[in-house]
Amino acid sequence: GFFVLYQGLNSGVCCVTAFIEDGEIIVSNLGDCRAVICRGGVAEALTCDHRASREDEQARIEAQ
Repeated sequence: GFFVLYQGLNSGVCCVTAFIEDGEIIVSNLGDCRAVICRGGVAEALTCDHRASREDEQARIEAQ
């Protein structure tokens, strides 16, 4: 907590959740976390990074 921040170190939070029911999956992410699924030996991204450089993310931020 305070001691780590006092030393000038950064801290942060990240989280990935996955809810699976009746053959459907709902995934959310926060921070620097990514969710991936493997299908037929190939990795497929389930989440997108929340980066201000993305047009849709920039529009969302500016709308707030």
